[in-house]
Amino acid sequence: MNKSMQHNNLRFIDRLIYSNGVAKISFTLDEFKSPNEFSNEITFFLLHVAKRWFNPKEFRYIILHVEFYNNKTLIETTFNYGLSNDITKFKQIFKEFKDSATRDKNFLVKVTFNEEDLGK
Repeated sequence: MNKSMQHNNLRFIDRLIYSNGVAKISFTLDEFKSPNEFSNEITFFLLHVAKRWFNPKEFRYIILHVEFYNNKTLIETTFNYGLSNDITKFKQIFKEFKDSATRDKNFLVKVTFNEEDLGK
């Protein structure tokens, strides 16, 4: 793991819940000092989920479907394990949350996948 991917003591991994093929975590915006910190933590969490669900050596591409939501906000996106570094995308999502979540800063992240999205 390179220096730009530092994470805070696996904060998300400690509260990860798996149920019926869905991985979920909750967080508050106040936990993060910057968009970069948020992005690094989300990316590390999604890598962890992909490695737990799949053997990355068997799949060139693993696309996880990621939903961020609270009472008012829902942002859907994807995380492509085999292709991308999604740091910029998650930084932007964090900024959108900061702009829109003035009262309710509690969020849930829900991660799922479709078998068709596994490229061998």
